[in-house]
Amino acid sequence: MAEILHRLNINAPPETVFDAIATPEGIRHWWTEDSTSEPRAGSVSVFKFMNGEVVFRMRVDEYVPGRRLVWTCLGDYDEWNGTTLTWNCEPTEDGKTVLNLAHSGWASTEKEYPQCNTSWGNLLHIIRNYAEGKSTELPPSGRSS
Repeated sequence: MAEILHRLNINAPPETVFDAIATPEGIRHWWTEDSTSEPRAGSVSVFKFMNGEVVFRMRVDEYVPGRRLVWTCLGDYDEWNGTTLTWNCEPTEDGKTVLNLAHSGWASTEKEYPQCNTSWGNLLHIIRNYAEGKSTELPPSGRSS
């Protein structure tokens, strides 16, 4: 199985970074405004793009505030079906955070894999800007209108 890996230094504490990736308000700033989520293990989050033409449902498998979030994609998008997104916030000695993202379980590195890899890289920079209190701009597909 193939895996997408990203690592980014963020000038914010782990709790702030975690809230950016795990809370409804945070997610709406970096991924999609059209989303519903409940920050707890066992819940299912729904993320809609392109006026609802593309929908991702993610089960929250692990939710450790300030540290770790694990989602499993529930099959709305064939190539993502069964893949797992693991977010880890590592504190640094100076109060900052190293954010690690692993999107695991890809059946192939063909088709959507390369574009997804690029998209996650771009989105991590939006997450960093949001967590650092800088201006963020969602990609056009993440806007609800």
